[in-house]
Amino acid sequence: MSQAVIDPKDKTIVVSGITGKQGGATAKALLDKGFKVRGITRDVNSSRAKAWAEKGAELTTADLNDQASLERAFEGAYGVFLITDHGESGAVEKEVKKGKATADAAVAAKVQHLVFTSIGNAKAAKFPEFHNKYDIEQIIAKTAGLPYWTVIRPANFFENMSKDSSFAPKDGVVQGLNSAKVRTQAVGCRDIGLVAAEAFLHPEEYHKDVIELSAEELSNEEVAQVLSKVTGQPWVYKQMFIFKIGILNLIGYKYQKMANFWAKPGYCGDIKKMRERYPWLQTWEEYFQEEYGKQNNQS
Repeated sequence: MSQAVIDPKDKTIVVSGITGKQGGATAKALLDKGFKVRGITRDVNSSRAKAWAEKGAELTTADLNDQASLERAFEGAYGVFLITDHGESGAVEKEVKKGKATADAAVAAKVQHLVFTSIGNAKAAKFPEFHNKYDIEQIIAKTAGLPYWTVIRPANFFENMSKDSSFAPKDGVVQGLNSAKVRTQAVGCRDIGLVAAEAFLHPEEYHKDVIELSAEELSNEEVAQVLSKVTGQPWVYKQMFIFKIGILNLIGYKYQKMANFWAKPGYCGDIKKMRERYPWLQTWEEYFQEEYGKQNNQS
């Protein structure tokens, strides 16, 4: 990597979703690199927002559906880190509109670099909750007036098995949507943030870069074995029955589509190349060591 590095001093990066896992990881990485961070949140008085203020971030409110509010939030900023979600009514359509509003606001505010976190193998996903990320990628790529843009396509998250996740290991069981032998690529949110920070530091190198970010590919059965090694306790993998038979109405249907995607075509990162580029990428074992360590967490 020989491209020039910019000086982060006095450069502000606006981070959407700063109180979430990806946004929070990115904010931390940026602050550690010397950038100023301006976090977008719905409630600047929430405990999570105040925690970021104590770490040195500036907090502001903005609506990703409202371009004018975004332009105000982006004023004077060098870069923008964008993460979108479909957790609202009219989810899919609104998510794409958020992407367009953000790109247009970035141009209007003369932002130099937009980094968007999408989803692994987004183009191949045949259902809206995943494919809409690809639609946003295309909007960003076609937006005139953006000096630099970068897309990060992360695979499944290690954090899906964190202590506070709905898939948290419990009572000796690691649970998930697919069968035990299905291999799934994964990466930690920490590393999404670190890669985003690298992109902002190296704008020329990362311009128009679409990064299929994966750190490791294990079967669900192997993930349970890794957890057993780390905790010193026996863990087994079991497929969640409710998703296996495809019930739970619309929610179950959505998760079933996700499970089908993870099985085939799945994520497509070149893990060898990713580890050559980012040798510090976490493994499942390292993540579990941080999250669970050598203790009994089966209660």
